[in-house]
Amino acid sequence: PYGQILPYLVQKGMVELKPLPPTKQPYPPGFDRNARCDYHAGSPGHNIEDCRAFKYKVQELIDCQLISFKKESHSGMVTPSP
Repeated sequence: PYGQILPYLVQKGMVELKPLPPTKQPYPPGFDRNARCDYHAGSPGHNIEDCRAFKYKVQELIDCQLISFKKESHSGMVTPSP
């Protein structure tokens, strides 16, 4: 889950939180006033699991071989590794 890797990437200095400007009505399709995105510093509209910007950032880090993921054999958890 993206929400689990965000704190790690922030701690390592690989990503910075990106606050969004306030969204004005009419809201864009899919906008959820009750959802908050951790990557966008709690900005409303979507959650981190639906955040395309964060997904693209994670993919960029993978493509640049700055992070990879390994499966923990005992727990089945996937953890990032630099």
